[in-house]
Amino acid sequence: MTPSISTKECWKCHQAMSMSTKNVYWHLPIHTLSVLLMIYGFLANTLNIVTVGGSCLLLDTLAYGALLAASLRHARNRTPVFSQVGRPLLFLPIAMLAGILLATGMIGGSNQWLATHAVIGLIGFWALLVIVLSYKFFPMFALSHGYQVSAQRVVRLYLAGLVLLISGIWSPAHVAHFVSPLYLLGLFGGVTVTIAELLFVRDASHILQARKRKRISPALIGALCSTVIVLIATTTPIVSISFRLSGAAVPIAYALIIGGLIPLLLSYLHKIVPFLRFEYRFSHASDRKTAPALDDMVQRIPWTLGISVYGVGSVLGLLWLCFDDITMIREWDLLVGLVQALGVMIISYGLLRILRLGGTRPD
Repeated sequence: MTPSISTKECWKCHQAMSMSTKNVYWHLPIHTLSVLLMIYGFLANTLNIVTVGGSCLLLDTLAYGALLAASLRHARNRTPVFSQVGRPLLFLPIAMLAGILLATGMIGGSNQWLATHAVIGLIGFWALLVIVLSYKFFPMFALSHGYQVSAQRVVRLYLAGLVLLISGIWSPAHVAHFVSPLYLLGLFGGVTVTIAELLFVRDASHILQARKRKRISPALIGALCSTVIVLIATTTPIVSISFRLSGAAVPIAYALIIGGLIPLLLSYLHKIVPFLRFEYRFSHASDRKTAPALDDMVQRIPWTLGISVYGVGSVLGLLWLCFDDITMIREWDLLVGLVQALGVMIISYGLLRILRLGGTRPD
């Protein structure tokens, strides 16, 4: 057995301390209840409840983030991804604070404030977080070696363009577009963010070309497709803001969250859960040599069927949002939700089967 390392010894050797599992018992319940409270406030059209839920969520996030920062502050192996992952995380409390101020009425609910809140949250946090983590997950899950990429360059270019894009949102509406300096800065920022995303796509292709296995696992294919959807859904509002087009905010957010982020999470779970199950059940067991490979642990039929059903439901929901007059069924939204829920249930069934592979762990 590996001897335990005390907190002082861990700090002396400049290694990151693991967070206590006790944090789960207070962080997750507060986080879940705060989100449910916000959802209820939106459904009841009561912004005071939204404010309370958002404030609890912000405090919970800041407390957990402080513990996480203290745990990682003394990490010795500072990879490029480790150095850049803090950039998108900084946008999360800013977006949450802006949302709370909008809910309380302390800042006017104008299109500029709403657009700023949406850009910081969706493009500054979620899209950038996907880009940064992809530099870690893509090579790890594709078993790639010997590739040349630059996450630092992409993130810096992305952040510079994002700041300029937000400044363009505050260009006065009564001033002609190409006369306003803020509009020109925003236009240049939109182009810069798009260039950063294209550089990321090029880096991702380099990573995949350097993979050791020619066959790509179904879960990684799902992650790649979901990442493409996230990038497309991110580019659409960038173009709309840069050229002052009247974009559909709800379909864009739907495509980004329902069509991109949730399938991306489900795809990564089908790479992470088999690894965790292998480490728990087979890593130190006598039958380790006969243990199945990680890709073979994935339940292909539940995964393929579930993600297909979920994809069909997501496409039907997007069509309903964009062309609500073509749907002849009265309860179309309910049908979409049931189809998506069925897909997630099938995928979850496959994950439960992975957690039961090999039976009970031997002593």
